[in-house]
Amino acid sequence: MNKMKRFILLAIALLILTGTVWSQQAEDGLPRIVNDEADVYGSGMGRLTFHYRSVDPLHPGDSITMSGAIFVPNDIYDRKKKAAGILLLNHPTVMRRNEAPSTYESHIIENTIEGNIIALEKDYIMVCADYYGFGLTEKIDGVKQPQTYLYADCTARHVLDACESAKVLLTEEGYDVGNVLVNMGYSQGAHTSMAALKTTVEDSHYGGVKFDYTICGGGPYDLQAFYEELMKTDKYAYPVAVGMLMAYTHQIERAQENADFTDIALGDLFDEAMVPHVDDYFYNGDYGASLTNRDIFILYGESKGMEVKKMISSGMQDTNSTVFKAFDKVLAANSLTHGWTPREDDCIYLFHSSGDDIVFKKCSDNMVNYLRSQGIEVGSGKNVTYNTLPFLTHEMGVVPFVLAATNILNRLQEEAAGIVNVNLNLNPNLNLKSIYNLSGQRLKAPQKGINIINGRKVLVR
Repeated sequence: MNKMKRFILLAIALLILTGTVWSQQAEDGLPRIVNDEADVYGSGMGRLTFHYRSVDPLHPGDSITMSGAIFVPNDIYDRKKKAAGILLLNHPTVMRRNEAPSTYESHIIENTIEGNIIALEKDYIMVCADYYGFGLTEKIDGVKQPQTYLYADCTARHVLDACESAKVLLTEEGYDVGNVLVNMGYSQGAHTSMAALKTTVEDSHYGGVKFDYTICGGGPYDLQAFYEELMKTDKYAYPVAVGMLMAYTHQIERAQENADFTDIALGDLFDEAMVPHVDDYFYNGDYGASLTNRDIFILYGESKGMEVKKMISSGMQDTNSTVFKAFDKVLAANSLTHGWTPREDDCIYLFHSSGDDIVFKKCSDNMVNYLRSQGIEVGSGKNVTYNTLPFLTHEMGVVPFVLAATNILNRLQEEAAGIVNVNLNLNPNLNLKSIYNLSGQRLKAPQKGINIINGRKVLVR
């Protein structure tokens, strides 16, 4: 017995010394909350960091423990009011280890799309999964893991499992999570959101997940078209995205023992000047996208934009080469513009600026054209809406996207509460038999805010 105790203590010590306390072995008691922070960094939100099980992207068929964060508005966190619902918020491209939702620092929260939503939206609980390669999966057995950057299937499962796990944990903690479930993301997060919707349609395991709305902005849904457009532009503003796509694809496909990538080296993907920098730029987790972007510009003597062909191999520019065909096959597998059809009652809002300098608008155009080819009506008053704005860059497009998303969230909240939205100036003939406020007092005329008119809740603007 004493020998067994000594063995257990030694094993624990070894785990601590080797930095593998966040073990990836099968764990009991998952999902579980591992940290609970009130009003994190004065953001107006509590943050619940949690662990949960999902699919292992590098070893198909296995499961793995992952991490994420639940952001709860202060009044809901303090149990002063109920949540309108849950917002599955899928974050855009990040590179640095402190940019994941479970590890956000104050300045990171302020400068993310999540931060924009946090500033505007105080009625929804937000669930944000750490993508693979961040948080708990940043290192496994001391080895830095690649991002599953724009890998549709596994990332969709990661965020869906995070959402379902968060609902369980919130209920256990006594939160009323409301009746609305929204799926949302911008840029890479839009690709993830659309992939999540696709997975709920295709995989019976997630058949019980039904989003009231999927809200997507500036997403690279068609990766083959994205790469084609990259080859045409001579002033691309975000070459770091090209490097990420190629470097992480190389790592993941080799880890999965994809025979197409067995003999493909980094030198087969990148220009020889880039190869020595791949580890520092993309694998170590110390640099954010902006800093890496700057360093790529400096490496090639550019400033605000560059020809992508400078940083990639000649083989990656030849559509008949073995390396291009292997890479293109991966792009096709992770594109969302083929092979599925949303349900008739799935509601989707798509946004893209025509001036997007990072994710080409053609990606959204192709997504919309594909939906139409599947018999899905797109337009005003339809379940699928596509909104575009001229001139705005990718970064500038965040603001109108967030405002549009907030309007959708507010409308869903009102509908869930049985509130009818009425502008009396546009409805002068509305028959007002009885008017009350929420305190039950009879009114002579409607007031701004929520009224009870003819027995129904009505929001008067």
